[in-house]
Amino acid sequence: MGYIAPECFHTGKATQQSDVYAFGAVLLEVVCGVRPGTKIGGFHLLVDWVWCLHREGRLLDAMDRRLGEDFVAEEARRLLLLGLACSHPIAGERPKTQAIVQIISGLVPVPHVPPFKPAFVWPSMPVGEEDISQATTMDTGSFPTSQFGSGWTPHCISQES
Repeated sequence: MGYIAPECFHTGKATQQSDVYAFGAVLLEVVCGVRPGTKIGGFHLLVDWVWCLHREGRLLDAMDRRLGEDFVAEEARRLLLLGLACSHPIAGERPKTQAIVQIISGLVPVPHVPPFKPAFVWPSMPVGEEDISQATTMDTGSFPTSQFGSGWTPHCISQES
């Protein structure tokens, strides 16, 4: 649990984009020292907890406690944000593999990660105004996105009681 992209539950198929989602889960697992399906901080999934810490401006609190202060804060922040970007609920908004390599290498910055986890929408709908007018006649699986996606719409997530 936690490694499977939400669209896979609808399609039953793995794609390059679902692999990016799984990579994001592994990245968060390694940096946080917690498995993706672990209940933590009142959340059912690691990614939801990390997103909450990001929203509260406490992203580095997600770091593996066993590291203590023995990490480079900027590198840790980059990897945590990349893990969240890869874990975007909408497949077309996740970074491409080439961009991921460049981000890890520090060659390009991490894409903007909104403070609220975006809502999963199925099937994916187009983002631009020109696309919305064609939404009922176009195949929703073929919309182009930029290298890092076209931007996210914030939606609040629920915290476990």
